[in-house]
Amino acid sequence: MKSYDETSNQGYRGIRWSLRKGAEEFLPPSFWDDPREFLRAFPHQRTLKDSLTRKVVIISLHTGTYLVKDYKIRGWKEKVKYLFAPSKAQREWIVGIVARRRGIPTPLPLAMGERRRWGILREAFFVAEAVVPSKALMELPREKISVTYLEKAAALLRKVHRAGIFHKDLHAENILVDEEDGELFLVDLHRSSFSRSVPERKRLWNIAQLFLSLQGKISLEEKGHFLRIYDEDQDMIKGDHGEALRKIEKMERKIWYRHMRSRTKRCLKNSTGFYTLKGEGWKVWARREWEVGDLFEILKAHEAIMRGEAGGLIKRDRRTAISSVDFRGKRI
Repeated sequence: MKSYDETSNQGYRGIRWSLRKGAEEFLPPSFWDDPREFLRAFPHQRTLKDSLTRKVVIISLHTGTYLVKDYKIRGWKEKVKYLFAPSKAQREWIVGIVARRRGIPTPLPLAMGERRRWGILREAFFVAEAVVPSKALMELPREKISVTYLEKAAALLRKVHRAGIFHKDLHAENILVDEEDGELFLVDLHRSSFSRSVPERKRLWNIAQLFLSLQGKISLEEKGHFLRIYDEDQDMIKGDHGEALRKIEKMERKIWYRHMRSRTKRCLKNSTGFYTLKGEGWKVWARREWEVGDLFEILKAHEAIMRGEAGGLIKRDRRTAISSVDFRGKRI
C-alpha cells in the first residue's frame, strides 16, 4: 500500500491500494480484502448508480460515511488502453488530491485500488468521504438556483479554472450542494485534467456545459449575471460579456448535438440505458427497464389489433401500422 507521500509494494489479494494516511482504519479489513464481496454483503448502503461502466454506493459505518466507486473494465479494448493510460480510479484519485491541494472543494479522497494480472487491469476502486446530506445542483428548484446558488456556482467555477483544473464532464449533476451549510462540491473528477492554466476556450466550454445542463432553470439575464460574477476581477473573459455569451450559446448547440449523436449510438447497442437481443427471427433494441417477455406480449396485442380481434388501431397503410395497447396500467 502507499499513502500520499509513501510507497510500498504490499497489496491485499492482488489489489494494490493507495491510501490517505490513516484511511485503512476507516473501513474494515474485509473491505480492503475484497470490496465487491464486502458491498454484496453489507446492509447499510445506498446505491447512487449501477451501470455498465461503474457502480457507485454510499456506505455508513461508525467511523463515518463513505463513497465507493467500483469501475467496471469492459472488453479487451479497455484492458489494452489501461496498459498505457491511468485507470479512471487512478485519474480521480490523482486529480482529487491535486484539487484539494489547490483549494478546490471536492470530497476528500481516501483510497484507490487496482487489481492487475500480468499488467492487465481487472478491477479498479475509488473511495472518498461522502458529502451527506447533499443534493445535486440539478435537483434544486429553479428559484433556489437563481436566488441562492447561481452566484456560488460562478465563484466555484472561477476558483476551479484559476487552479488550472478543467472538468471535461462538467454539468449540474457533478456539483453537489451540502444541505447543512450550502457549500458546493465538485465531483466526478475522473474526466478532469490539471495544468498551470486553463485556456479561455476551455473555460467558456465548461460554462456552456453547465448552462446546457441547467436549461429551463436559468434565464438569459441570469446567464449574464453568472458571467459577471465569474469574471469579477475582469481577468477570466477577454472582451465583451455579450460576445462571450454568443460564443457560449454556439458551444451549447454543439454540445447538444454531440449528446444527441451519442444517445443515438447508445440506442443501437448494449449500453447503460439500452440493450439488444437476437433470437427466434427477431432483433430487439429496447430500454433496459423493459423485459423482452413484456415486449413480446405488447407485440402479440398489437398483432391481435391488426387481425381485428381487438380495438386500438390508430393508423394502418401499406408502410406503417400504429396501435395503442393497454399494458399493466400503462398506455403503450
